[in-house]
Amino acid sequence: MNPSEKIISFYAYSGRGNTFLVTESNKWIRYENGIRMWEKTFDTKVVKEPKLMEMSTEKNQDISILFENEALIVDKDGRILNRFPTSGAVHPIRFRLKNKISFLIPNTRTMSVTDNDGREKSVYTFSSRILDMVLFKEDGRKHVGVLCEKTYFIIDLEQKRTKRKIQIADEYLLLKYDASSVLLSENGNHTIDLLGKQSELKMPEGFTYMNSFHNGDLLELLYANGNELISVNSFGQFIWQKTMKCASIDRISIFSKDDRPIQIGILDGIENKIVLLSPKDLTIENVKRHGEKQLQLTTYDHRGISITTFLGDILIQYTKF
Repeated sequence: MNPSEKIISFYAYSGRGNTFLVTESNKWIRYENGIRMWEKTFDTKVVKEPKLMEMSTEKNQDISILFENEALIVDKDGRILNRFPTSGAVHPIRFRLKNKISFLIPNTRTMSVTDNDGREKSVYTFSSRILDMVLFKEDGRKHVGVLCEKTYFIIDLEQKRTKRKIQIADEYLLLKYDASSVLLSENGNHTIDLLGKQSELKMPEGFTYMNSFHNGDLLELLYANGNELISVNSFGQFIWQKTMKCASIDRISIFSKDDRPIQIGILDGIENKIVLLSPKDLTIENVKRHGEKQLQLTTYDHRGISITTFLGDILIQYTKF
């Protein structure tokens, strides 16, 4: 897939040759089976990578495109389904509230709950900037965790009240896994769960956090140093360590689907190659694949995986069965 100009970001849909690109000139291009289907050019620049919207299916996959002052929800045919004023570079969340499609729309210090037509149902105000959000269920009701600069708010959306406030002093990354979601400290040495419980993560010197995935009932966190990879759970318990057949571990993408084996995709930025690892038995697939800059693993039919990466400025895909 070659749009003849530099690709800034992309989102790979399920299947092969199904991608959405944003180019340097702010052109949106949609490919289906490797064929250029449509393109649009907008006046303002995208401020964050596209996000697959909640409630999407294999057939109907909608993405959120985030601008400085607006978020657009776009389907695979290029139709704009929803348009919301927003700020703060945080994607909206789509969900069902009392059986009706609703949205959580973040602005710098407020979060609005709207219906599918954008009508505001309620507003929550915060004392510091919103950094991220996650939707989950607690006690059978829909909740949202809102990470702000100084506080982590847990809000019961059905009862319209703030249930907990967790004070934070450091900078955190929100790892979003429904009720298993945790905050990870900037230096990667501890997590905080949705109840405010802190767990220490003791890593050997030089290891940095790369990615995470749900494996059964556990949330696994991956840390890398050179070509060494370590897995620990969100409570800080060691799971495994593996020396990879690569020179460096620069990016990690996870393929995880309920009924399919998990695959860890590793991009080596020195040798420009992709390595696939099974966390089940720690076997490395002996297949040579070139890769550069970015990496994404997605579903290809009921048994395969699409591996999307760059060859120079061209977006390419491999298939693993």
